[in-house]
Amino acid sequence: MKTNIFPCTAVVLAALSCLFGCTNPEVELRTSLEIQLHPSTILSGFTAFRSENFEMYDDSHLRITCLLYDKDGNLVYQDQELLDNFNQDISFRTTLDKGSYTVVALATCIKGTLSSPTNEAYSISGTESLTRLQVKQEDNKSYYSTWSVMGYVTQTISDDYSAVSLNLQPATSLVYLRWQDIHAHDNDIISTDVYGKYSAQATDYWGKNKYSWTITVEKDGNSSTDVIVKDFSPALYVNGFTSDKGYNTYKGKINGNTLTITKGQETGYTDADGSVLLYGGEANGTMVTFKDIVLRIDNGKLTTTNMFGTCIPGGDGWFELFDSGVDFTKESSRGIDKYYIIYHPNDILQFSTDGTPRYSTSLSATENRGEDVSPALNTSATNIYAMHNLFPGVSIKLFARTFLGNTRTDYSEQTFTLVSGHQYVFNLDCVSFKLTPYEGTLGSRAMSDDFAPLYGKSLSSFQHIDFPQNQFK
Repeated sequence: MKTNIFPCTAVVLAALSCLFGCTNPEVELRTSLEIQLHPSTILSGFTAFRSENFEMYDDSHLRITCLLYDKDGNLVYQDQELLDNFNQDISFRTTLDKGSYTVVALATCIKGTLSSPTNEAYSISGTESLTRLQVKQEDNKSYYSTWSVMGYVTQTISDDYSAVSLNLQPATSLVYLRWQDIHAHDNDIISTDVYGKYSAQATDYWGKNKYSWTITVEKDGNSSTDVIVKDFSPALYVNGFTSDKGYNTYKGKINGNTLTITKGQETGYTDADGSVLLYGGEANGTMVTFKDIVLRIDNGKLTTTNMFGTCIPGGDGWFELFDSGVDFTKESSRGIDKYYIIYHPNDILQFSTDGTPRYSTSLSATENRGEDVSPALNTSATNIYAMHNLFPGVSIKLFARTFLGNTRTDYSEQTFTLVSGHQYVFNLDCVSFKLTPYEGTLGSRAMSDDFAPLYGKSLSSFQHIDFPQNQFK
């Protein structure tokens, strides 16, 4: 009997052993994984021109996106976290079936929350598979911050892992756009382009009446400093005076960046008391101290630097006075009002099945991006720069142009190769309009002052532009 029982028991035990053996491998095929990510290495190869260049925007965060794909490129795990800056590390933990996986980690800046970002430098889509994963640069502006810096890392891992430590690397190139000697042609504008017809609107000193009028500046003979100023006194029109000259006409003189119209000139109008004289003045309590009218010459603009008006002497007299700061804008300007650096970049990052990054553009052949600088808005600056982070590629189209109506060689088109993690300068020499791209840090080519930037400017000095290419033909 016992010899019969043992075989039976052995069968039962074998069956249980078989059943147990089927469940154990299932447990053993699952393993825990910790992925440690270090974003600080994204910035470690770059050199900031100023310390604040690598600061974060207010209310911005570094979004770390961790993705895991199986050997077929299908998503098996994803998670995101927000960090305060690039110097913080982050770890992600999950449990996976044993096998081969591709880790893709992305570092991008956003404002707001993970679920509802109010602004993001890069959008992420197609995470469901490695071949569909796409990162698009939504906002390419840095303006002396890390906003448009992007980092990534890809790594293939296999069975013998429990933890991996990965340093993120830059997906972008750091590019400084630089305008050198932006006031190089101020003298050109003063001596040749101040002439023309201007218009302005202003409310009188007491805020009672608003006036619209035009003035015309003409050359006086062959002099480079003497001008004739016509149609400058709106108050006389309001009060119904007539002129035997057709226009009230004054003499003016240019000195540097100013145009001066001396007081006491006859306006061309007469009344019972005789000729009406031109006066300009400043308020001093209830009294008015009359003096010459002075206008500042800017690019396509004349601006009054003191109060001005008209007065008829005799009796109680009358006057219409206007505060300083009245802008007369040229109706058709031929001067250099802005300098542009325009480029045609890549703005899309995707990955091959092995995790290799691939860059492309969503822009058509007729679309470009760029920045502009106005000398009139930057009177105290000599050199201005903007900081950007651009996706690399085989080549990036680069343009340079000035507006409006400049007759010099004002257009440059070339190609220039960018590499992620490298640093570049696109330098526009405003004297010669020569555009020079080179690899290196801002100021690194300074044998003299030719490439030595003196000033940085704030965000308000620049604006983002999307130009159709046909504007440059």
